[in-house]
Amino acid sequence: MTDRPERFRSTMQITVCYDGSETTAKILDVSRYGMKIFFKAGLPEEAIVGLRALNLTLEAEVRWSRRGHCGLALGKPLTPDQLDMLTGAARPRSSPFFTKPARNDRHDPRRPVHDPGDGRIRG
Repeated sequence: MTDRPERFRSTMQITVCYDGSETTAKILDVSRYGMKIFFKAGLPEEAIVGLRALNLTLEAEVRWSRRGHCGLALGKPLTPDQLDMLTGAARPRSSPFFTKPARNDRHDPRRPVHDPGDGRIRG
């Protein structure tokens, strides 16, 4: 038995294109290889659907569908940047895709810095 890929919660709306129509669905969780969505009408298993969100266009196969929840297998794995877009980058630090921002020795962008020259706080 293989380990399942790490999944990340999402609340993003996505457009599902199937059988000549487009409908909005909600992403419930997403991994590099698939996602679970809530789609009121449901989708037939093994259907191929198009997905659009932000500037992404994806293709997926419906693996399962129960009471409006559908499991989709993506045609191509998501890149870390695409995964960030679909999750709002709210992934845990334990994620293999989490990268720490480069730290500037003079200024840590996560903390405001007081500039005594003009009295404003920068951050």
